[in-house]
Amino acid sequence: MGSKKKWIDKAQENLQECSRELSALFTPLLDSNGIVDLNEIENQSGMAYSMALLLGKLLLLENDKDLRRFGADDVVPLKIEISENQRLAYWGQIYWLALPEDHRCHRSYQDPFYALFEVTDDQLEIKELSFGDLDRTDLDSDQWVEQKMNWMYEMYT
Repeated sequence: MGSKKKWIDKAQENLQECSRELSALFTPLLDSNGIVDLNEIENQSGMAYSMALLLGKLLLLENDKDLRRFGADDVVPLKIEISENQRLAYWGQIYWLALPEDHRCHRSYQDPFYALFEVTDDQLEIKELSFGDLDRTDLDSDQWVEQKMNWMYEMYT
């Protein structure tokens, strides 16, 4: 039991580190409201990688063993919207490295992703996080970010 507690403590510590990294990337975006021009984000690949790490750490802490079988490579941003200079909505496309056997994607190893964050005092708080689409919506266009999704997994809602 002691080794499991150490493992959980380490995972939570790693989660906090990922949150700090994302917070550092998100904080400059909070100076404005509305849709962020993704072309102006200097470290978009770092953001995609850090978001994948955050998702991975969150899934490792879940009790559901199937959720722990997911492994994301990147969560590439497709749309970021800022409101009230502290809330950040992030729509992205997950590129998976590993999936549970029975998980169905639109295309092999790709899923939609949505997260809502609130940043206060340089602390990142996850308000909502959803991924996977039961309807396997076409991800080849960015139009899905404007649609109501039939999410497979919803956390923090």
